[in-house]
Amino acid sequence: MRTGVTSQSATSKDLTRNSGAECCRCKPVRFRWLMMVFLVLCCIGLFQTAHPLNGGASRPSSIRYRNLAAGRYLYLRDVAAYYGMNYSVSGKTVRLQSRYSALRFTQNSRIFKINGVEANLSFAVAKEQNELMLAQTDFQHFIDPILRRGTIPRRRVRHIMLDPGHGGNDPGAQSQGVVEKNVNRC
Repeated sequence: MRTGVTSQSATSKDLTRNSGAECCRCKPVRFRWLMMVFLVLCCIGLFQTAHPLNGGASRPSSIRYRNLAAGRYLYLRDVAAYYGMNYSVSGKTVRLQSRYSALRFTQNSRIFKINGVEANLSFAVAKEQNELMLAQTDFQHFIDPILRRGTIPRRRVRHIMLDPGHGGNDPGAQSQGVVEKNVNRC
């Protein structure tokens, strides 16, 4: 045998020991990869079961929608069921009420009340086949964040910007005797 050259023959005991050593090094990598796949699959499953807008599924937590000329609208009856609220209709007015919140919507109106405070939606409440409907945009960006504060990520406020609004010859928006330029004075 030449110096510096090792023997290439190995016993079955050596092969078992070497293959075991390789597996030990690979186990953490494989385990992490399997855990990541598992977590992704769990998240997908949770999203499909818990997401309120899963397109008319028969689960009580789902919210059915309908595409109207103005866009996608959600059934207010299903919105109430999603939050566990009571749903009542009186003429053109719908009331969603729970122990903590009360919402009042009016057909063909953007104005609604939440806990007695008047607010404006982006789109008017629509009526389709004797059901009052809320625009999906208003639900996702206005109603849901108010009723489920956990949907808004917590962020640290670093800067607050004040826009003085209109002034001079441009009064800005006017509503019920209130002029925007008078409210936004510096």
